Amino acid sequence: MMSKSNSNKGGKADEMELSKAVEVLSEASDEHLESSQYAEGGEDAAGGDEEAGEEGKKVVEYRSRNAMRYDIEDSQDEGSGGEEGPDPTLAKTSLAYLNQEKRKLQREMERNAQMVEVEQQKKALGANSDQDIKPNKRFKNFNDVFSGLTRSKNVVTAHPIISCIMTYNSKSAITVTKASDREYWVKQYSLESNQETFAEKVGAMDPKEIADPKGPYNGREPYIKLKEVQQNSTGEEFAIAYLDDGRFRLRTWKSEKDKENPLYGYIPERSAAEIRREELDINAELGLGHDTMPINNFPDPFIATCFVDDDLLFVNLFHNADLSHHHFFYSRSKRVLTQKTRI
Repeated sequence: MMSKSNSNKGGKADEMELSKAVEVLSEASDEHLESSQYAEGGEDAAGGDEEAGEEGKKVVEYRSRNAMRYDIEDSQDEGSGGEEGPDPTLAKTSLAYLNQEKRKLQREMERNAQMVEVEQQKKALGANSDQDIKPNKRFKNFNDVFSGLTRSKNVVTAHPIISCIMTYNSKSAITVTKASDREYWVKQYSLESNQETFAEKVGAMDPKEIADPKGPYNGREPYIKLKEVQQNSTGEEFAIAYLDDGRFRLRTWKSEKDKENPLYGYIPERSAAEIRREELDINAELGLGHDTMPINNFPDPFIATCFVDDDLLFVNLFHNADLSHHHFFYSRSKRVLTQKTRI
């Protein structure tokens, strides 16, 4: 507490000294202006020589042009070089030098005042003021306009977040999280209650699945790469394209109408068998091998998809084993691939 009060007192004292210095410089510049005008008039009256008078005028004009040019240069913004101080080529008794010194002191006073205001804001915000977001002082007169526009709340997830989207109907946020290289999760959270409303695992659903020789894994361990979730124009239907140990897969689901609360939908839970029946095995459809090698420590699956309409999906993938690109359209209702292209 003592250090803060001393710093505040020191800042006020500095401001008082600077203001006094500005007043002294202002008086000195006014006196110098009067004396220079008197001296110029006396020279013109006593000169009598036309050549001397012309030389005197040239000197005055030259000085005035210098002062005018420096005033323009000194009006630059901070950081442009105009605030470094008075021009060293000017005499310390000249009017231009005094004006420049005055402007320099005024800028220092403004900076000190800003620093004092920042310290007061920190003190008002509390101990975590250095981490808190501070309002821009330019909008301090418009607090009523900007207040209450947004609401925020931190939601803790069980695993690190790979990506997050907000549904187009502004009802939910959907995240892709990574538990391990063999287990990813797609989870949906309500923006109204901040509660988890949907969760589906991407990877082996059950250890028995891995050991089953007739299952999709046939004794091998899954190796998942998944980056993001895609949605249709209404934010009610979703799709993910991912890579599972060299196997490209496409999974879709949709939100159902909630009878108790029609404004909000829900996504029914699905069993592993239901997910496998709905999921598309792209390698089998295109006749690709299972030897695509992803990049370690990156979630990119070498495949992307997007909704063309509520039923049609466009899929594009890269099979790096033979350096070929493949793209096609997929109808969810008919489970048919069309316009299959290999590049």
